[in-house]
Amino acid sequence: MADIQNMRVVSDDPSLLHLNSLQPVALGTIEEIDGKSYKVIDNMQMMVVTYAPIDETEKHFTIETRTEVTQEQIDDVVCTALEGGITYWCNRAKVKDDDYRGTEWAHEVVTRGGTLVLHDAEEEIDHELNLQNLMKGFSLTKGFDFEDYDAGDADQVIQNAIFGEVIYG
Repeated sequence: MADIQNMRVVSDDPSLLHLNSLQPVALGTIEEIDGKSYKVIDNMQMMVVTYAPIDETEKHFTIETRTEVTQEQIDDVVCTALEGGITYWCNRAKVKDDDYRGTEWAHEVVTRGGTLVLHDAEEEIDHELNLQNLMKGFSLTKGFDFEDYDAGDADQVIQNAIFGEVIYG
């Protein structure tokens, strides 16, 4: 992070680091700041991310969990993204080759093996969203809750799916 002195926010707890952030940072993200490792423990305040120092001597483990979801739940996330989550950077979405896979709605195409083409208005290029990269997007979006999400969360899933990270917003 560049020039973090200007990004620090006053804190009552000197062990925590609060930094201004112009982009969302996923909970659990580990970043190197001032030569030390910190983990994001709170990102709910507007434009402020809270980091806790990581004890480098402590052993760390990775736990992966599996979540079983329905086709409809995934379709709903794609619908939320298309109807508002990604519209600030994606100005056009279409079904590749008009192959709707037996459904009438574009947001249902991906879970049926089809592909959506999303036009990136910033870069003026197209990106393909298919089931394989959508699943990768869910995996990269730490803490995604299928029972409690909004357009911003759906946007993060789609960006993680096609870019491998969140680059807008």
